[in-house]
Amino acid sequence: MKQNIILPALESRGSRFVKVAEKLANDKIQIDFQCFNALAEDINKNIKPPDKLPNELPEIGRPYYKKERKTVKLNLRWVSDTIGDSYKKWELGSTVIIEAQTGTGKTFFIKNVLIDYLGAGERLLFVCNRTYLKRQLKIDLLKKFGLPIPMKKNKKGIEKIDMDALDDITTIKNITITSYQAIQHAALDEKYDGKLFDLKLFTYVVMDECHYIMADAGFVNDCKFAYEKLIKDRCINIIKIFISATINEVREPIIKCAKKGIGIRPKIHEYTTGIDYSYLNPIYFDNNWTDIINTIKNDKTDEKWLIFISDLEDGNKILKELGKDNCSIIKAGSKSDELDSIISSSKFNNKVLICTKAMDNGINIDDDLVKNIVIMAWDKITFIQELGRRRVDISKEVEVINLYIPTRMKKSFLTKLKLHLQKQSQIDLLDSDRRDFNKKYDNKIKKLGEMEDIFFRNMADGEWKVNLIGYARLIKDTTFTQYMVNRFDRLGKFTYVQEQLKWLKLIETFDPTSLIENVILDEDIMKLEDYLDSIVGNVMLQAKDRKELIEKIGLIDVSHSNISKGIIKLLKNIDTLNCYLNEINSQFRIKHFETSKSIDGKKKNFKDAWKVQRLLDE
Repeated sequence: MKQNIILPALESRGSRFVKVAEKLANDKIQIDFQCFNALAEDINKNIKPPDKLPNELPEIGRPYYKKERKTVKLNLRWVSDTIGDSYKKWELGSTVIIEAQTGTGKTFFIKNVLIDYLGAGERLLFVCNRTYLKRQLKIDLLKKFGLPIPMKKNKKGIEKIDMDALDDITTIKNITITSYQAIQHAALDEKYDGKLFDLKLFTYVVMDECHYIMADAGFVNDCKFAYEKLIKDRCINIIKIFISATINEVREPIIKCAKKGIGIRPKIHEYTTGIDYSYLNPIYFDNNWTDIINTIKNDKTDEKWLIFISDLEDGNKILKELGKDNCSIIKAGSKSDELDSIISSSKFNNKVLICTKAMDNGINIDDDLVKNIVIMAWDKITFIQELGRRRVDISKEVEVINLYIPTRMKKSFLTKLKLHLQKQSQIDLLDSDRRDFNKKYDNKIKKLGEMEDIFFRNMADGEWKVNLIGYARLIKDTTFTQYMVNRFDRLGKFTYVQEQLKWLKLIETFDPTSLIENVILDEDIMKLEDYLDSIVGNVMLQAKDRKELIEKIGLIDVSHSNISKGIIKLLKNIDTLNCYLNEINSQFRIKHFETSKSIDGKKKNFKDAWKVQRLLDE
């Protein structure tokens, strides 16, 4: 039985089905992939449906209630324990690949094991993605070496870390901290200005969250420079260390590039901490922020919420609904006391913290009160990285955390597929008719729009070229999007939910009754209860007499309403209304009975009279 939308939680949502040809354009461009062929070869390896999926999905018949909290012991190993003393046997030219689930101590290994092992004259380059992560690492290293942390007083006279001064620090002792973006800029300076950029100054080059090189290639053209410098170029005098919780995205190209060339093949060392997300309690919602907002408003505990959004408008909507006293938002370029608190203490003060992708592999949250996480990611890398911002201590029993994930719709993936195919069509145009491509874009570069990650001007001959890293990303994204569209045809509504569970290796936990929908505010239920209490015993003889009651309950007849046009029809069936009152644990029910009344001296029978009564009165 389909549940009906509750009027207080009503949100108008338009729908437009975009029909897209469900086929992929063939790769017609003939280019020298060098090591980039490894990326293309890896396209389908990690896009496989789970072994077992239900043939039919039962309809939703009841709302989801939070399961009783419990603790679990995770089957994970610390990075330091996984590697042991084998790091002492790493030889120059070696490639080290570490799959490390977030919270397994990868940074601890670098800071407290590898750095302590550095010999005289040896230097280490630590490359990471986000500014927030660089700042956190610098603070840790300054503390480690007993060096002063730059401080300043804010407007209230409270002393806090001087982030600008901290950003100016690039080297601490024999450790240099930089970002992938800085590597890309340095490579540009070397290529265009002749400024030497040499990794050979370092004995170890640690690439934390190395998935960035591939993950951000879909919108950052410069990622190709990071790929060339850090993965493609073979350095026989450097030990390269690649670390990520989603290492499979870049593992194959790393290995193939390490093995290319002549001479003695370098050794490749691989380690994994294991993968275990059994501490999560997945809960699903129907792409409707009203349900999440109302669930938060109904939460009267001291628990905190961490929400990752994919659209800033959604974040602003949540912030407006919950209020700045209860909620804060962090986005690219944010500067606030809340952010400073997170960087310095790994905790936020408000009940709710909203984050954009700017924090997905940046700073960490280490707060036992954060027991609810909402993730609106479109891909596995972003999903896993955002989930990993909430740290768990694997050395002890971990309390179960509620993870809210969206169902999403097939048409959303069709829209994405259309955009991917548009990019592919322009790659085909460049391959088949360069003159037409030049005519189209030479004088109207802005027309490239979201395709700027794919095309660039070659410095040598001034011709348009395809960014191979961006193209590899496009192939992966197109393949995955097509795969999702096909799965929707087979599995329907819960297709994307099951995909996200598969990423977590929790597909066996799939339960359609874990869906929350039409969440009503507790205060609205209380108002309804007060109203019902006020009309107990009042006899409603005719349809017009019960109009107010029906409106107060507010069940929308989805089959006969057009919500997007504001045409609302309410359900009036007494059994349906009582079913709803039962669902919200109301203390009242509507009773149907026959009665009579003298009108103008004449007795009139009413076979369909209603009245509200308390359950205790029945």
